[in-house]
Amino acid sequence: MLRYLNRDDIERRNEAESVDDATEDWKKKAEMLRFALLENLVNTISS
Repeated sequence: MLRYLNRDDIERRNEAESVDDATEDWKKKAEMLRFALLENLVNTISS
């Protein structure tokens, strides 16, 4: 029983970490998009 509970805890922790990783990926993508849009805006204004 204890092994099952420990395994279940590990699986839940791994699921939570994968959600955190997905959130971090989206944050990075959003930051890259924001930078690209700002760079495009600067280029448009300066030309």
